[in-house]
Amino acid sequence: MADAQYYDYPGMTGETTRWLTSRGATVLGTDALAWDRPFPVMKKAFEETGDPVQIWDGHFAVRDKEAFIVQQMTNLAALPLTGFTVGFFPMKLPRTSAAPARVVAFLPD
Repeated sequence: MADAQYYDYPGMTGETTRWLTSRGATVLGTDALAWDRPFPVMKKAFEETGDPVQIWDGHFAVRDKEAFIVQQMTNLAALPLTGFTVGFFPMKLPRTSAAPARVVAFLPD
C-alpha cells in the first residue's frame, strides 16, 4: 500500500489546464499520481455543484486546445530550470487513449 502522501497532491482543474494551453503549452507534466485533482476533491465539487464537469475536468480541458498529459514522472528535481529537451517514448497499446511511457531528459554537454 502506498503512503497516504502519495494521494495528497493539488492536481489541476480545467481552468488551470486551459490557462497553460492558452499560453502555448502542448505537453503538460506532473510528478503527482494524476493530472486532475484527487478523486475525493472532484467528488466533493460534484456533490456541491451537481456539475459532472467537475470530474476529470483537467483532462477534459485538453479537448478545447489539444495537449498531451504526462503524469507520475520522477526525478524532476534533478533537472535544471531551463535548457533541456524532453523525449516521450510511449508503449504502443491498441485501442487506448493512454499508455505508460519512458520519459527522458536530454541535457546539453
